[in-house]
Amino acid sequence: MGKNQVLFLSQMEESKMAKQVHIRVDDDIYKELSDYSVVSGQSMQDCLSVAIRQMLVKAKEEPSQDCNGYTFIDLFAGIGGMRLAFESAGGRCVYSNEWNKYSQQTYYANFGVQPDGDITKVQAESILDHDILVAGFPCQPFSIAGVSKKNSLGRATGFEDKTQGTLFFDVCRILKAKRPKAFMLTIGNLAMRQARAQFSCNFLACAGYEVVDNLGFPTVEAGIEAAMAAKADIVVLCSSDDEYAEYAVPAFKALDGRAIFIVAGAPANMEELKAVGIENFIHVRVNVLETLKEFNAKLLK
Repeated sequence: MGKNQVLFLSQMEESKMAKQVHIRVDDDIYKELSDYSVVSGQSMQDCLSVAIRQMLVKAKEEPSQDCNGYTFIDLFAGIGGMRLAFESAGGRCVYSNEWNKYSQQTYYANFGVQPDGDITKVQAESILDHDILVAGFPCQPFSIAGVSKKNSLGRATGFEDKTQGTLFFDVCRILKAKRPKAFMLTIGNLAMRQARAQFSCNFLACAGYEVVDNLGFPTVEAGIEAAMAAKADIVVLCSSDDEYAEYAVPAFKALDGRAIFIVAGAPANMEELKAVGIENFIHVRVNVLETLKEFNAKLLK
């Protein structure tokens, strides 16, 4: 164990009297705090205040409950105006992020939740899955008033503004990471597998899913292995009706619940396939909207 470092933390109570807390930490923790302080542009004291507040919030956090409405995340959250609007419309916020420390304090006072800080440092994969992403990223690099002011000060505008103008791409980064991926496991009859893969790609793209088509696999095991390597959330078996009797059950068992399994088409042996646990089929007679809503609900479980 390295030499301990001594830190003092001041915290404002309701009485407005500052209190000091004496904290002793190991060298490695001190270094992490120091590095984060430099990266975030906050004092060591502010970093510790945020860390302790987040710890207390998580300690009191109730287990997530099923939401009959929808879930959303609140980026560039300010003091929570958009959160109020979406919650009043039946949504449940599962993550919030705000850079300004004073806005963070007000947000905490309003909702009892401490937002994350610098969005550029957040790993997109660490954010909970959600139905809607709410983000009011800074408009100054793009608005008429903002551009006029920046021009008068000789500052960059639009995407050339490396401080505010590029934050839009962090929204895109999170959207991409949270976009469900549907993998076409194409096998067997060439004409039928291509036709059904094309239909399935169009069907699932309606929900904004990322679709991965393929030229075909020699075995279902090879297709499942490729789907897992691609980190697929959904695997769609595309073949002919006759060949589903051969391929569907082995593919379903090989997948073993690691992703949603879908059969493209309405084969004559559908009831037999349902009897072994295959419950998802997409074809021209299903309700596209209701089916996609069911898939979204399963993905968010």
